[in-house]
Amino acid sequence: MLLKKYHLVVFREDHSDCRHLRLRGWLLPAVVLLFAVLTASLVALWYQQRTEETSVIKMVIEQDRDAVLRDALLMQASTVRTLANRADRILLLNTKLALMFGNPTEEDFERATNMGLKYSQDRMENVALYTPRQMGRLLSRLLDEMGDEIFLEETRQQDIFVAVRQQSPAVIQELPSIWPVRGRFTSPFGVRRHPISGRAIMHKGIDISAPQGTPIVAPASGKVVFAKRFSGYGLTIEIEHRPGLRTRYAHCSSILVKVGDQVKRGQIIGKVGATGRTTGSHLHYEVHVRGQVVNPLIYILN
Repeated sequence: MLLKKYHLVVFREDHSDCRHLRLRGWLLPAVVLLFAVLTASLVALWYQQRTEETSVIKMVIEQDRDAVLRDALLMQASTVRTLANRADRILLLNTKLALMFGNPTEEDFERATNMGLKYSQDRMENVALYTPRQMGRLLSRLLDEMGDEIFLEETRQQDIFVAVRQQSPAVIQELPSIWPVRGRFTSPFGVRRHPISGRAIMHKGIDISAPQGTPIVAPASGKVVFAKRFSGYGLTIEIEHRPGLRTRYAHCSSILVKVGDQVKRGQIIGKVGATGRTTGSHLHYEVHVRGQVVNPLIYILN
C-alpha cells in the first residue's frame, strides 16, 4: 500500500480548469502522522503554559496573602511596641522608687546604669525583617513575657509604696531630685565617643551646658565631702546626701562651700566653668549609689 501511487484530480467550481496531483502511497500516512505530532506538540505546549500560569497565579496569591498577614503583624508589632514602652516606664518608675526609698536589687542598678528599654528597644529591633511566622512567634512570646513581668512589677510596686510611706520628710529632702543648674542638656549618661580623645568610653554622668558663672545648686540636702581640684574634672564638689548616696559636680569655675559644710536643697554651692579637661563651659553631674555610678535622670523628678 505504501508503494502504490494515487492520482488526484482537482476541478475548479466552474469546471473551467483542473489540476492533476500524483501522490505516493506513503505520503498520506506521513501527513496524518505529522498532523498528529503537531497537534500533540501544541497540546503539550498549551498544558505547560497553563501549568506555568497556574503556578504564577498561586505564587501571586501566596505573596498577597503573606503581604496582608505581614501588614497585620506589623500593626500588631506597633501595638506591642506601645505596650512595651508602657512596661518600660513601669520598670523605670519602680527602679527610681527602689533606688530612692526601697532596697535596690542588682537589676535595679543595671537598669539605672543602662537606662535601656528592655522590650521595645532590645527585643523589637529589626522586627520588620522577620518572616511572618518568625514575627508571629516573637510577638506571642513578648506578650507572654510582658504579662508576667508587669504582674511581678505591680506586686513589687506595692512593697515599694509601703517603704515610701515609712520615710520621713527629712529623708525625702536628701534625694537629688531637682536639676543642679539651669542650662541645656548636651550629653547623656552612658557609653559615648569622647569629645577630645575620640575614643568610645563610659560617660559617668550627664553634661549641662550653661554660661560661665551660672549658679550650681545642691539638688538635695547633705554634707560636703570634697571641694577642690580633681584631675581632669577640674574644680569639683562632692556631697553625701545619705550613707551610700553621693553627687559630684565637675568643671566648676569657683567653689562656694568647703568640706564639712551642711547644705540644703537649692543652696548655691558653686558656679559653672570650664576647668579641667573640657571643651567648653558646662556642668558635669554624677550620682553615685553604693559606690556605683547611676544615671542622674533616675532621680530627677522635675
